[in-house]
Amino acid sequence: LDQPKQEQNQQQQQQQQWHEPSSSSSNHQQQQQQGSPPSPAESSYGAAAASSSDMLRPSAKPVFSPLHYDVVEFARQVVPTPAERAEKQRVIQCVAAATKRSFEDVSKIRVQPFGSFVNGLSTWNSDVDLVVTGLAKPSRITGGFSHNDKRLVYRALDRIAANLRKQKKLSIRKMDMIRTARIPLIKLETNNRVVADISLGDNSGPVAANFLAQQVRTKLHRR
Repeated sequence: LDQPKQEQNQQQQQQQQWHEPSSSSSNHQQQQQQGSPPSPAESSYGAAAASSSDMLRPSAKPVFSPLHYDVVEFARQVVPTPAERAEKQRVIQCVAAATKRSFEDVSKIRVQPFGSFVNGLSTWNSDVDLVVTGLAKPSRITGGFSHNDKRLVYRALDRIAANLRKQKKLSIRKMDMIRTARIPLIKLETNNRVVADISLGDNSGPVAANFLAQQVRTKLHRR
């Protein structure tokens, strides 16, 4: 008789355990209802969820790739310094003075820079492109000079080169005449490693370079 009674008591105890919530689950429910602080696992999950939502939001400071910073560093190293730009500007002034001395009877003659030096895309060792306007214009169809016009261009460049050699402010290391090019030119190199290409033509090159520089300044201003 004692053994069946013990089995009956054990079954009753098991039924009570099934119907009564455990202490751990009841404590978790009480913490949720009472607003108690979450467990460490819940805290880490909440932090991860918050960080993922922050990534989806537009941040105040954009995050760039490593390639962006490499390009910025490369640009910082190749951009000419103010002293290098001043030296190139001095060479431009010397070429302009020698050209005007060569053609004192031509009032409309001008020496204008164009290309990367004007549009702001030059590096520290970029050539300086100079065009002498007011003497001869290349053909709009071929982009070059005719055989007869080239004779005039050769004589004009020879006179400019002769006066460049007389420039005391210009320390010439090397100067060559490129006669076989479609646009003949003087390639000048100073002892300060400034290289200038001097040719005859119209003002289309300076106009294009100034237009590009203006577009770049406008875009930077909008940012």
